[in-house]
Amino acid sequence: MNDIEFLIALLAAAAVLVRLADALAIPYPIVLVIGGLLLSFIPGIPKVTLDPDLVFFVILPPLLYSAAWLTSWREFSYNLVSIFLLAFGLVTFTRMPWRKIRPSRVSRGAGACARAVRSARVRTPR
Repeated sequence: MNDIEFLIALLAAAAVLVRLADALAIPYPIVLVIGGLLLSFIPGIPKVTLDPDLVFFVILPPLLYSAAWLTSWREFSYNLVSIFLLAFGLVTFTRMPWRKIRPSRVSRGAGACARAVRSARVRTPR
């Protein structure tokens, strides 16, 4: 299968998955992610690599433009604080130099917290 046939097959699969999402009343991004995950387990499918410049300059701008026209300004203004915290706060947090924590220590700490929660006896009122 050459590249053009593979691309057409992927587009057809995406169209079928979007129709399936509409029929099941599930948001289509969830169905597309699950479909892509299932497609990744099929042996023999060629590895697809995208150039980041292609994604950022060709694919992403039309998606953002169409999403901007469909955005509710009431919901946008309601979620403005969360949007700014995620946009600036998470970027700042991930770029901090003090973030050099070893993953093994984090997993040990998370395991200790989970163990403490599991062992705690919580009484619920009847």
